[in-house]
Amino acid sequence: MAADQHDQATAAIPLSGAGPRMFMAPVASIVTSLTNPRKTFDQAKLRELADSIAASGVHQPILVRPLPPERLADTSRARSAVPVWPIATTRKAEPIEYELVAGERRWRACQLAGVAEIPVMVRHLNDEQVLEIQIVENLQREDVSPLEEAEGYGALMRQGSGMDADAVAAKIGKSRSYVYARLKLLDLCQTVRDALATGEIDNSRALRIARIPVEKAQITALKEASRRSHRGDFAMGVREFEGWLQRNVMLKLEDAPFPIAVVGLVPGVGACGDCPKRTGAEPELFADVDSPDLCTDPACHSAKAHAHAEALRASAEAKGMRIIEGKEAKEIVCQHSYDGYGRSLQGYTRLEATRADLAQDGKRVPLRELLGDKGPKPVLIEDPYSKELIEAVPTDE
Repeated sequence: MAADQHDQATAAIPLSGAGPRMFMAPVASIVTSLTNPRKTFDQAKLRELADSIAASGVHQPILVRPLPPERLADTSRARSAVPVWPIATTRKAEPIEYELVAGERRWRACQLAGVAEIPVMVRHLNDEQVLEIQIVENLQREDVSPLEEAEGYGALMRQGSGMDADAVAAKIGKSRSYVYARLKLLDLCQTVRDALATGEIDNSRALRIARIPVEKAQITALKEASRRSHRGDFAMGVREFEGWLQRNVMLKLEDAPFPIAVVGLVPGVGACGDCPKRTGAEPELFADVDSPDLCTDPACHSAKAHAHAEALRASAEAKGMRIIEGKEAKEIVCQHSYDGYGRSLQGYTRLEATRADLAQDGKRVPLRELLGDKGPKPVLIEDPYSKELIEAVPTDE
């Protein structure tokens, strides 16, 4: 079929003013739009369309607008001796007069087929109208890449019409969660964007990586997401990869070695419960994640843990507490044995531990509260594996 069967822009757009003009225009009198969200074209399919056009012509007009004054520089560029794809070369007798709005596949295929003229519909449109037409007309096609969709939605929201993600969803006939998920892809670093564009990872894995706010962590996750089996398929399914992220990138706040409600533990950083990088802050994007209290920023988590450890160390030294580290700490902290609070300790009990046999009114109370000021003098043990600082007392005492 010589026309693009998905085209809606030239067939169903309401007329404005005196209505559009339709006629045959020189292919070389048209330049592409700078705002078209669609950047990639399947060359094999384009060749097929070119062959069809060469045999039977273009049966459906493309949509153009008069060339905006600010794009006059394109006319001299297009008239250069060296062709600048996708701007067609022209002769002085064929000035560039129009900017393409919709139908770029047909316009490109005409050039491949060597066809000199193409049916056009000319409408007077401003920049916002052009962008909206391009978004609605192009982004509903099945062969548009997820990143192109994301960039198109982002452009539509930035165009000055006050359109938010919900309005975009209503405009294109998609759910708000679909639009939010596409927009999240804009948070991918360039390395992961390139991997998505080349098919090294798929969109499902890319979306999960996009939820990681740190570039270094995104690249680490990319290595895991793109691993292949000996058969050439992905080594891990999407659910398995999601589990890997929750174990290695998304950190449980309930297990944090620092008080998560403290503001300013790291200068300028608020409490974890109010953080926009907590899974519960974006339920639309983390609907597949069990807990709302997972941290997706390992760098911030690490900085808070370090700041808290330094504060503990300073407080311990001020109180005259003994700090156990190095070889002695390795003899106390069990690397591969865990209790309900972290790695098991030999000969020591954490002050945060609770005793079921000493519950008060049915409530388990931390050892710190049970001992008060009358207990044995606590020590500070540096976990040699995680570098966590643990306040503990000798179990025998």
